[in-house]
Amino acid sequence: MKSILKICLYAVALMLISKCVDPVYYIKINNQTTSDISVLPGCKPYAGNQYPDTTLPLEKPFYLMRISKNNSGALESNIPWNEKINLLPSDTLSIIYFVADSVDLVPWEKIRSKYMIFKREVYSSEDLESNNWTITVNN
Repeated sequence: MKSILKICLYAVALMLISKCVDPVYYIKINNQTTSDISVLPGCKPYAGNQYPDTTLPLEKPFYLMRISKNNSGALESNIPWNEKINLLPSDTLSIIYFVADSVDLVPWEKIRSKYMIFKREVYSSEDLESNNWTITVNN
């Protein structure tokens, strides 16, 4: 009797856990530059300002994704990216790229005041979908 109860409890626990796991959607970013980059998307939960605001956040964002040169990284979302982007102002995702060493070595206030970015790009969901949700960053 105890073993049947254990099996039932185990089965219920597995069902609850499997229902709690959200699907994950990705935007792949290929870094084809000559240095490591840090990536700051303008959407939640990443803390970058949303397009059309091109300013940098007052405080250094907690999460800046670092991608080594000639490597890839991925932005994650628990809802499809086209839905997430369509909820943003202007239906546009802004991503700011930094040289990673600058973000590591230079105080954020100086990066912010001097606008020390590598580049800023904007993407519609159509742009990203047509590129199979992949962005390539070049010099």
